[in-house]
Amino acid sequence: MQNEDGSWKIPGRAIVFNQRSRKLGWFYEIIDSRALEGARMENAISCWNHNTSHILGTVRNQTTSYTITAEGLDYETLPPNNQTTNDIVISPILRRDVTGSSFMFHVPRKGEEWVEEEGGIYVRYVTKIDEVFEWGPVSMAAYLNSSSEVAKRSFDEFIQLKKLQEISYRSQFVKMQRQLLR
Repeated sequence: MQNEDGSWKIPGRAIVFNQRSRKLGWFYEIIDSRALEGARMENAISCWNHNTSHILGTVRNQTTSYTITAEGLDYETLPPNNQTTNDIVISPILRRDVTGSSFMFHVPRKGEEWVEEEGGIYVRYVTKIDEVFEWGPVSMAAYLNSSSEVAKRSFDEFIQLKKLQEISYRSQFVKMQRQLLR
């Protein structure tokens, strides 16, 4: 959307609540509608394709802003008015080659739940986000690999807990069998 002075405004929705993401490697993700309650965003930036070398705006400088709605986190960014931004960011959006947005965030301990669905499909339910660092238009609407590191660590904890539960269930089963045989 072009302003009267020839500068551009980029509106978007970076976070979508209660909808399954695309497959993020080996899992899917769903962001709970209450996950952003109390989340810090005062230092968030808006970037092109998560590239911090191409900052489009900052909350601190009021060149990007956000609104949390029932559907998700909507943003509006006023990118630099220069030829590089016009060529690399604005043109692909106008041509509809780029239609998605994404975000970077941090999930605190116990801010997520892992569920294994039928067929070995894993879903990460994000119930609490304590900080959103960045959002903006991306050429492939998916989460950063860096969030996989956090996801993998918590996934390993999920698998370990599942193994411990299985051992406990087996132990209980054996005890019950012994009591029945007496």
